[in-house]
Amino acid sequence: MKALKLILLISLMTSCAVPKSQFFEIDEVSKTITISESKDNVFVKSNLWLVDSFVSAKSVLQYSDKEAGVIAGKFTIMEDPYRTDINKGVEAVIKIFVREENVEVKIKPLPYPRYQSYGSRNEAVKDVIISNVNRLLNDFEKYINTTEL
Repeated sequence: MKALKLILLISLMTSCAVPKSQFFEIDEVSKTITISESKDNVFVKSNLWLVDSFVSAKSVLQYSDKEAGVIAGKFTIMEDPYRTDINKGVEAVIKIFVREENVEVKIKPLPYPRYQSYGSRNEAVKDVIISNVNRLLNDFEKYINTTEL
């Protein structure tokens, strides 16, 4: 009887175990683009690109200074398809620095929790995030180089 109680106690404790989560971090990715237009035009185009690209209510422009040529914001880069809780979005910070000769864009995905038990899914999500960051940087470059004001 004691052995049965012990087995039941052990099975109860292990069945209620919560998978351990860890925070994944992805390095900041940046791109510098040479410009031939005025700093003011590129600043306006950068703002317009942000408005066109980030339409979620969670996307927010946190700082914008035309004289300094700095724009900073936070946005949801993607929804994590493997997460089932309410916080499925993977967020990132974007910083745009407009200078006389070039514009530099930096995107840094924020640390986000993932359960260790997901294994290879974690790497798959990281790959998708990096791919999305690179796609955004290429979209920005194309927008800056081809859009007329």
